[in-house]
Amino acid sequence: MTGIQPDMGPVQGGDQIYIAGDKFTNNTDPKEFKCRFTPVSLSIPAKTVRARFINTTTIMCPSPGGWSEADRMILQVTWNGVDYDENHFQYTFYSVHRAFPRSGPSNGRGGDIVVSGEGFRTDTSPSCMLNHTQYEPVSVTATEIRCPMPAAEAGDSFFGNVDFAVTANGITWNNFEGGFQYYEQPVVEDIDPKTGPSSGVGIVNFYGQGFRADYPLAELGCKIGDATGRAYYISARQVKCVVEDIPLLAEDEDPLPAQVSLNSYSFTELSDDTYFRPYGVLHIQPSSGPIGGVTTVIVQGKGFVTEEGITPRCRFGTPTNYAIVEAEILSYSRLACRTPEALPLTSTAALPRDVPFSVAISGDEFNPWTSTFHKFRFYEQPVVEKVEPAEADVGRIVEVYVTAAEDSEFFDPLPATPPSGAGEERVDAEGPTVQPASLSAMRCRFGRFGESNAVFLNATTIKCTTPPADDSPDSIYREATKFSLAMNGQDFLEDSSTTEFTFVGTAPYISFATIVLTLLAIAFVGFAATLCTADSYHAHQLGRHQHSHQHGRGPPRGAPQLLREPSQPQ
Repeated sequence: MTGIQPDMGPVQGGDQIYIAGDKFTNNTDPKEFKCRFTPVSLSIPAKTVRARFINTTTIMCPSPGGWSEADRMILQVTWNGVDYDENHFQYTFYSVHRAFPRSGPSNGRGGDIVVSGEGFRTDTSPSCMLNHTQYEPVSVTATEIRCPMPAAEAGDSFFGNVDFAVTANGITWNNFEGGFQYYEQPVVEDIDPKTGPSSGVGIVNFYGQGFRADYPLAELGCKIGDATGRAYYISARQVKCVVEDIPLLAEDEDPLPAQVSLNSYSFTELSDDTYFRPYGVLHIQPSSGPIGGVTTVIVQGKGFVTEEGITPRCRFGTPTNYAIVEAEILSYSRLACRTPEALPLTSTAALPRDVPFSVAISGDEFNPWTSTFHKFRFYEQPVVEKVEPAEADVGRIVEVYVTAAEDSEFFDPLPATPPSGAGEERVDAEGPTVQPASLSAMRCRFGRFGESNAVFLNATTIKCTTPPADDSPDSIYREATKFSLAMNGQDFLEDSSTTEFTFVGTAPYISFATIVLTLLAIAFVGFAATLCTADSYHAHQLGRHQHSHQHGRGPPRGAPQLLREPSQPQ
């Protein structure tokens, strides 16, 4: 035996494989005259079929079907059912899976038609046929045959269906049912909105002309940047698009191109009005807060740009049970909002409660809410019963154990994990200020002496330490200060705290009576000094008057006159 032809066929089988050679004979039992196909890679048994004698130089083996996937085979022949030849001819089974796209613009600028499968080879004369015209493939790999998409013969506005087929071995043609559909490429004039959630189900409307979905092979699609989404036909002038996962952009990056297609492949041309900028949440701080609407939440993300006529919003809760509050855009990467006073259908008995957190910058009609893993925990502020110890020396760092009051309890806080290297921004009455990032969510505050991190021990106990003091111990005798706790590191609610902590210094004790006597002494000295000053001034004025009288000069003009009563007669 000298060779086989063809050496490639579809996994469905049915091809006739001719083996060339010399001195073939028909003097054998037909039941023992067989061809065997042994897979090279697949772990499945070999298949045998009956061989057919053609003449002394040719025999034929029909290729068996039923292969699960493409593979190379060792083809061998036996005349007695036992002994097979040692030529080890190789035969390849290929598989055609699909062709995409199955429609395209009539102007021929829709890209390649990609036929995907397995077992393709470049040395077997693969070819494409479109509208009864045969074309050489653009490229061939083991898994792809890329066919050209020529312009329609009837022109750019042609709408109609033509035949389409491909052959992997130059012999057997694979005809695609439904052929290939030509259409006029639509034109996009504008999109709305031009911003939306990077992760979510935000809607982007495409407006233009030439949209259609009235043919079986229509497969509308859209993309923003390289992120693809689903497109829905509304009318010949409008297509609605939903892209669920769009990468966020830095402030200095250009917005992403937004495009639509009727085949999810051949996308429309761009214009100045077809660019989109996504927004999204990267981190929120704090991630918890007490009920009552007292917590300012700083949202760190990207894409926060003011949209004319649209109020930025934060949503706390699920799409069916939520509260929405207005937000303020601080910068491209920061946004702030205040927690709502309460969540609907939530009683204090259900606290603490973790709810999804999301933001929106575009209009409600566009499903503008971000979809992320971020949660916000609402809780009832714990009541502190006592702290132990209740006092400490100034400047000495000691552990302080905080005990919850009866019917109140502490809870393990949500982890505070700000982005690496990022500071946190806190907004108060005087405006936003940057606070250093901290991995501890809970904080203890010792009045004017400062704050320290706290550690959750159990539902009734929290541990923290006294903060380093700037005051010198010799400047303080004993000073009681209000102790307060922030479960989120931010909201201490000092007005509601009744617990005190005392700092003890080395300054001498000064009683209240001593302070009063000292103040009285100071007041007396001041009064006496005032009287002496007045007497001195009066004596000085009197001396000046007597001196003037002795020298015959009257008092200066405008000076006060000393009046005397007339002398009585002797």
